[in-house]
Amino acid sequence: MQEKQISMIRMISKSSKPVPCKQLASCLNISTRTVINYMNDINGMYPEPVIISTPNGYVIDRTRTAGLLDQVNSIPDGYRERSFYICKQLLLGSVKELDAFELSDEMCISYSLLKNDLQKMNQSYAYLNVKFVIKNNNVSVSGTEKDKRKLMNHMLTQSQEANLLDIATLKQFFPQDVVDTIQIILDEVYQKTGYYLNDFSKINMLLHVLIMVVRVINGNTIHMDGGQDLKIDETSDGDYNLADMLCDELQKRFSIEISPADKLQLYFLIKSNSTVLEAKTEESLAGYVGSQLLDHIREIVSGTERRFCIRLDSSEFFVRFALHVNCMRVRSLNHIQIVNPLKTSLRSSSPFLYDIAIYMVQQLRAKNIISSSISEDEISFIVLHIGAEIERQNVTDSTISCVLMIPEYLNMGQTIARKIMRRFSDQITIKQTITLEEPKPDASCDLAISVIDKNNTSGGQCVYISPFLTSADYAGISNAIDKVQIQKSLEYLHRNFDFYFSSGNFIIDRSRRMERDAAIDKLCNLLINNQFVTREYRDNVLKRENAASTAYFDFAIPHSVCMEATINTIGVLVAPGGIQWNEHLVYVVFMMAISPDSLNDFQTLYRILAQILTDTSIITSIRDCESFGAFKKLLLNPGFY
Repeated sequence: MQEKQISMIRMISKSSKPVPCKQLASCLNISTRTVINYMNDINGMYPEPVIISTPNGYVIDRTRTAGLLDQVNSIPDGYRERSFYICKQLLLGSVKELDAFELSDEMCISYSLLKNDLQKMNQSYAYLNVKFVIKNNNVSVSGTEKDKRKLMNHMLTQSQEANLLDIATLKQFFPQDVVDTIQIILDEVYQKTGYYLNDFSKINMLLHVLIMVVRVINGNTIHMDGGQDLKIDETSDGDYNLADMLCDELQKRFSIEISPADKLQLYFLIKSNSTVLEAKTEESLAGYVGSQLLDHIREIVSGTERRFCIRLDSSEFFVRFALHVNCMRVRSLNHIQIVNPLKTSLRSSSPFLYDIAIYMVQQLRAKNIISSSISEDEISFIVLHIGAEIERQNVTDSTISCVLMIPEYLNMGQTIARKIMRRFSDQITIKQTITLEEPKPDASCDLAISVIDKNNTSGGQCVYISPFLTSADYAGISNAIDKVQIQKSLEYLHRNFDFYFSSGNFIIDRSRRMERDAAIDKLCNLLINNQFVTREYRDNVLKRENAASTAYFDFAIPHSVCMEATINTIGVLVAPGGIQWNEHLVYVVFMMAISPDSLNDFQTLYRILAQILTDTSIITSIRDCESFGAFKKLLLNPGFY
């Protein structure tokens, strides 16, 4: 079958209604006559037509085409899927070369398109030091075994849209019995040795071991010169023992011979992903990670507390964080990558925590604990540690005060309160529970939750629920909480808007699309000329921006790594033509300049702006603003949210 025939079948099968011939021709850039010819060719494969022509267009007979659809769905669709298919065949299969013509037929593409794909792959993966070549009509990949494994690791971790790799996904790419066996071996060996793997590290470990085992089974090993750059900590005898045990079990179960270089790779994989269960106190940590590293971490944690006015003084946080930094140090020294599937959501949902994590990474660099190049995956793991600690402290400052209006009958009030708090304990605090005999709830409460259908006199938002809390009730409570939070944010903006925003620090630039640095320069120069910041401010903004982008969808909130403003302000740039901000196209930029004594305000403003601006309709409306007054009116309009 030809590539465009495959595309045509996909289009018809995915459509819930008939697809007109002209639409198919337009999408595939072919004539309607060619569409008809393709249909005849496909129908000619079956005793009866499987693609039926109706007055409104073509439909597919699914009762007769189950096998055809399975076949079509198994064919790689687009460059991304084809590149992965080629890598999988070359690196996880038993052959080292693929016939170019057979490969083209398998993927239903032309020989010339295959050559274009390989050329594009060479550009995409050049940084991994591998090259795809066609020689004598055979496709192969050249490079060291170590680099080929890095390529396979990269392809597998990127195979999922959200970078989320799990056991079920691994079984799609590796033999199921091999996945199950290695999983059992890891569980057994780790249990025997008293080591621990969290869920992220376990998947990372499993993936690396799978690639190694499959490559060794197919006769591909790493030679010792590929591991000579690795730095070994001779004090980690437990890590060596674990590596030895793991190698022994793998060799027995799969009848393979693991080379010294592969064993060395396993050692560093263990050291960079595992922690010792016995290291539960600060005293027991020193023997595992070293007293010098602990002293450095204490200084960094203490400095972070002072700088960001947060508490990170619990022993539990320190132990977990120190163990994580120790693993992070090994990964950094030996160029070992780890994937965090939550990195994108953490950056957008927890911007303040992300800034704290970036600061801690900068301090780790300054003390030469880690290298200068650290991925967003590593930063986001530190965000998880900080966020978990703040969550453990059970801070209630931002919770919503709530009153329950429930008749006193069969302990109904206690039952409903318990169920609500089980679901929303981190968002609300129940200040009062009233019955029919107590008609006046606390007027200061933000939210009233009532099974009593009467006027709400609490002064806040009210949501009505049934006595038995259905899923619709929970959804109603959640929506009400969201509305209260937005209202609180708007109230804060109303109170503080004129302290931070002004017409003198507001720009509308209607020029054509600009670049990120040009937008940053424009706002920095404005704030410098207006004497809100010093000339060092621009460098510190770029330092923060280069550590991790502050762009969120179609807006950005750049700021300095230092709290250095002489006067607190937020510069605003509206660019209807758009700003190319790395991979994002941004239309509004809020540049925050905050003084050291206003850290809490910075946190609150940053959180509020990130919260309300994620609604794309707000950004669209801001793009249409003709003046600062229109911008202010729009941002403070409660009916807009």
